[in-house]
Amino acid sequence: MNPLNMPPVAGVTTKLGGQTTEACLHLDERPGTPPGVRKWRKSNYTQPGQRIIHPGLIEDFKDANHTAERFGKIKIVSDHVEDVLVQPGAESEFAQVKLTQKESTYHSIKREPLGQSFTRGHVLPSCVAEPGFQFGKKSVREGGDGSKVLIYNPSAAVTAAEKQQYIKSHGSFEPGEQRTRGYDWGGRDMNAHRFGVGDGSHVALNGLALGASAALRQGMDTEPITSTRVQNFNSLQDKLGKTRNLGHGNHRPRDHLYGKASVRGFGEWDARCCITGDYAEEDREPDSDLGKTHTPGFRNILTDAQKERTFGTPTVRSDIPKYAKRSIADHQNYGDDANAQELLYPSQLCAMGIDENEFFAKRPKADIWDLFTAIGWNLDDDKFHKLYDDVCDDDGMTNIETFRKILADKAL
Repeated sequence: MNPLNMPPVAGVTTKLGGQTTEACLHLDERPGTPPGVRKWRKSNYTQPGQRIIHPGLIEDFKDANHTAERFGKIKIVSDHVEDVLVQPGAESEFAQVKLTQKESTYHSIKREPLGQSFTRGHVLPSCVAEPGFQFGKKSVREGGDGSKVLIYNPSAAVTAAEKQQYIKSHGSFEPGEQRTRGYDWGGRDMNAHRFGVGDGSHVALNGLALGASAALRQGMDTEPITSTRVQNFNSLQDKLGKTRNLGHGNHRPRDHLYGKASVRGFGEWDARCCITGDYAEEDREPDSDLGKTHTPGFRNILTDAQKERTFGTPTVRSDIPKYAKRSIADHQNYGDDANAQELLYPSQLCAMGIDENEFFAKRPKADIWDLFTAIGWNLDDDKFHKLYDDVCDDDGMTNIETFRKILADKAL
């Protein structure tokens, strides 16, 4: 048979009807948005320089020439600033002089000359020209202080109490006055007392006086120097076992207690009785159907040898062995989980990420030697091998706790 006339391979065709790879990669143009919908979209104004028109007015401005339209009022050509400031007819100094001569004939120029007071033509007496002349009439003060004193009333003399008040509120000390901060100096006369000056026990530490340092420290024989503001603040704070001082004075005895007693009489219920209850002995017994059923047909008949048997699966599966490598999805309790006491009172090693089971896990002799050498136990080889052989099991391994106990006993 001629190879050129062989039938085509099954499943393969060369006639795709124009569906080539090139035709698949060239997609048709995406249809555009209809004009009635496009005018309401924000994408209709994305072209730079395009004039924004309200969508409801686009049809009205369809045939308008936007380039020829201008909003606002057209500017009218007016006089320039320099033309307005220049006086007509006085473009030069000579023209200004000629204009002044022409305007001097006007009555307003004669009566009200520029730069001078208005002349009314009044003839004043000669006393007005004297330098000390003053218009008006003096006020006659008959036992009064005048309007100035009434308007600007001078302040009264500041008393000593007001001065101390201003010193406390504003710190307004007089020029050259010593500043005082209200310290309690314990009866010392600060005008005569000087720190750092003394004899005997007051001079120590290579000449440094102990008077100032002892006064500034608590718990010394001398009274500490503190501000009255600090003392008042400390007196209003909470004191352990004492009522708080609110600054209202001590009107009640020191042993006074506010509130009402919890227990008002013998036999009355209190908060503890409400929590624990006061049940009878028979009410404290477990339910009669615990571990068995009372429904007929579902009862488990026990023989005499099975009286102590309990049906069901226990929560703690100590009856089955634990896997050598426990899965993280295994939530079964094999009896080695932490109890409530360990959860409430964890050991100090939990903060360091060390489990207590590490102390009871069996380890070879080399690991025990490295651990105890790292913590500072200096043992010779013979003594270590002798102690290890005394506590190791048949498999030749032991745990840290067992070796630590025998090591402590032998050390004592």
